[in-house]
Amino acid sequence: MRASSYRQAKFLMHMSSSPREVPTPTNSPIGALFARGALLWALVAVVQVLVNGVVLDEVLTPAQIIAGVVQYPDGHPNIAYYKGVYSLSHYVAAGLLLLFHNVNAVAALYDVLFYFTTTFTVFAMTVALTRRPAWAHLSAGLTSAGIFVGFQGLYPLYVFPDYFSNGHLGTYAVILSVALLLARSWRGAGFLVGILPGIHLAMAAVAFPWMVLFLGWAKSRPIGANRRSFVRFLLVGLGFALVLAGLVAFEKSGARSVAPYDGTGDPAAIYRNFTILSDAHRQLMVPRSLGYLLNPLLFFTLGGLLVRFRPKVSDDSSREAASRIGWLLGFGAIIWTIVYGAYLYRIGIGLMPTPFEILMPFRFSNFTAVLLIPLVVTVLATHWSRFTERGAGLGLAVLALILAAGAIGLGRGQDGAPLHTFFALLGFALGITWMFRASRAGNSMLGVALLALVACVVWFILHERRELIYLAAGALPGILLGVLGQTTAEDVSHRGAPAQVMAGILLVASIGLVVVSISSAGRGDTFKTVSPFDRQVSEWLALHGRTDEPILPPMLPLSKLQPKTGHPTLGDWETLYILAYVPGLAGPVRGLVRDLYGMDYGDSAQLTRVCPNRRVMPNCPAWNDAWQQRSAADWRTLSRKYRFRLVLANSHTPLQLSRVIESPRWTLYEIKDSAATPPSPGGGSTR
Repeated sequence: MRASSYRQAKFLMHMSSSPREVPTPTNSPIGALFARGALLWALVAVVQVLVNGVVLDEVLTPAQIIAGVVQYPDGHPNIAYYKGVYSLSHYVAAGLLLLFHNVNAVAALYDVLFYFTTTFTVFAMTVALTRRPAWAHLSAGLTSAGIFVGFQGLYPLYVFPDYFSNGHLGTYAVILSVALLLARSWRGAGFLVGILPGIHLAMAAVAFPWMVLFLGWAKSRPIGANRRSFVRFLLVGLGFALVLAGLVAFEKSGARSVAPYDGTGDPAAIYRNFTILSDAHRQLMVPRSLGYLLNPLLFFTLGGLLVRFRPKVSDDSSREAASRIGWLLGFGAIIWTIVYGAYLYRIGIGLMPTPFEILMPFRFSNFTAVLLIPLVVTVLATHWSRFTERGAGLGLAVLALILAAGAIGLGRGQDGAPLHTFFALLGFALGITWMFRASRAGNSMLGVALLALVACVVWFILHERRELIYLAAGALPGILLGVLGQTTAEDVSHRGAPAQVMAGILLVASIGLVVVSISSAGRGDTFKTVSPFDRQVSEWLALHGRTDEPILPPMLPLSKLQPKTGHPTLGDWETLYILAYVPGLAGPVRGLVRDLYGMDYGDSAQLTRVCPNRRVMPNCPAWNDAWQQRSAADWRTLSRKYRFRLVLANSHTPLQLSRVIESPRWTLYEIKDSAATPPSPGGGSTR
């Protein structure tokens, strides 16, 4: 009888610790888990858009140009740039625009996609690492609360729909493709890997080396029928990518450079001036930061602990779980080799060759920042089954308190509350790991890892952060719970909380986090939504403007009148950023910015002379000074050259022109006696 009880305990320990043999629904095929998770988080994404409203997306501008809905003057840099960018997102948006004839409908679809990729990708990665969907939903809920955003690099991380979606979709497409490969979901992985260059070419270039290594050497690589299935779907994805390449080549062939958009100058010098003086995303990273110091330290520490302290079950599932973490660490190693390799090159030599600068290598740090939550949750899921009945109850209470505190702080809009929640969860996970160490050899490794983390966080406290308090707040109960959860090999997790109860608690916590985060999410800057002023401008243009009536907006803040009104805009900060991606358009962009905004990127001396700190950033007063000092005669001269008569300006930047429409934020001006083609009576806008 005693032997039978011992075998039953051993069996239950194996069931609780092996990802492949946990009770239903986690025994479901991985594809079914992904499908159910995708359906749930897609519905949540729809609800998010219904609650918070539609946010405009950057794909609307190229979509209108590609679809021919907005007509720019011949030779304008926007035509060559947006028609020549290899981006599936741009062309899909153009097709949707032709289908729906409504920019708000297209924006709403992209908003759903934006939030869906944020949450489902993290869900999928956690499922791939744990095979436990309840924990994966918690991971997605924590991501929705934004507790990882503080680890972003020079390029920002987003949770909710934001205007700038291309980098976001590229980042999450790579992580999702890695998750599908680790989960052996070969058809989905094959298609996504094949189409990945079309989603984001730079992100694909970074991910492909790891994918080649995985498909060539991983023990879990596809073989036999799985390989054939993977290759078939890979070819389908590549087919879409090649069709896109053909469309881009066709559209790009019609672009030409004509006056007045045929500026001259040394493209290399113009590109260098812009990169050094204005490009915020390509500035030298700061190693002493959350994004570039704690981010990799936490990533590799958590991954190392999961490999070293995996459940002591000598079967294939345990080894496969460790292998998945190992390959994920390999992905991180490639990423951080690129990031710090670029950093060493920049401080030792200077700007990298242009193709590497275009890749924007410092933004790749965001890959591991996104993965921090799945790793922390995986640590919790790995050790939870080792609690006794008492320990599990206390553990649930502590976890609920941590999540509730973070949700309350998020709901009240307290600065730093989401990040504090992350550190509390991190301390909780590390505290449990500390007490569930596997061997004396492992103790020293764990001790060194924890000491390094604590030293790093203490260093942050002395300089700029106070996160050690929250780390300790989570670590102390984690250690105490670990003591309560200590058992012998014969006395294991069969006394722990039932799997159904645990799954229910995790799902409730996920729902709570999502509800609080959605209800407290703001819609951001005004340029991302259509304001009453924007509608007033559209109505005025419908009565007094041509269908192709161009408008000159300020460099900053962004107005994005094109997607709002259906009329071309001659320039803004995004037009200037064409320099970052297509140095070949440096001459036309330089000429346009020099003439219309008074800043010459071919003359670094002039740029550094008129801007504080020798940096030409958005807050440089010279952008506004150039317009305020411009006489009505000078405006008419520019009007004759660029064939426009309407100027949009900040209301606190009065111009020597006639006011047409005013609001507290914006004023639309008209250049009287303009040589631009007069509007046809009753000309309508294309919106």
